[in-house]
Amino acid sequence: MKHSDTYNDARNAIRSNSAKELLALSETLINSDHTPSHASGYLMRGIAYELGGDDVESDLERAAANYRKAASMVPDAITFLYLARALMKQGGERHREALRYIDEAKSLRMVPEVNLAYAKYYESSDEPNYAKARHYYLHAALAGRFAGFFGYASMSRKMDQKARAILVDGLRLALGPFLFLLLGKQASKTL
Repeated sequence: MKHSDTYNDARNAIRSNSAKELLALSETLINSDHTPSHASGYLMRGIAYELGGDDVESDLERAAANYRKAASMVPDAITFLYLARALMKQGGERHREALRYIDEAKSLRMVPEVNLAYAKYYESSDEPNYAKARHYYLHAALAGRFAGFFGYASMSRKMDQKARAILVDGLRLALGPFLFLLLGKQASKTL
C-alpha cells in the first residue's frame, strides 16, 4: 500500500468518524520502514484518541501524548496546535499549558490557525477574556477564515455588542462567495 493511499483512507476515516480504522492506519505508518511517515502516524493516532468513536474511547491524555511525539519528530505549527487543542479540552492546568504550544506554533510559522488557537484559548479559559479572544478572531477573519468571522460575532454578543455582531455577520455573508473564490477550502479551515 502506498503512503498516499493511507493518507486518503485516513481522511475518509476522519470524515466517517471511524476511529478504529484511523488507529489501524496510524499503526501502519508508525511501524513502516519509511521513517518520515512515523510522525504522521502519531498525529493520526492522536486524532483518533481525541475524537473517539467506533469502540475507541476518547482519551485526551493519550491524544496529547501522541501529538507530543509527532511534534518532537517534526516540529511544525499545525502539530503544536493539535497538541494545544487537546490540552485546552482537558481544562485546568492543562489549559494553561496549551498557551506554551500555541506560542511555539507561532514562532515556527504564523498561519491564521494560530490566531484561531489564541482566540479559543482566551475564550475557553477558566476566566474568559472575550476582548482578547475577539482580537484574535479579528486577525483570523482578516486572513479570510470564516471561523474568525463567526468567533468575532460570538465574542461581540458575549460582550453585549449586538450591533457589532450583526455587522460582522452581514459582512461575512457579503464576503463569503469572494473568500471561497479567492481562498477555496482554506477559507473554512479551523483549529
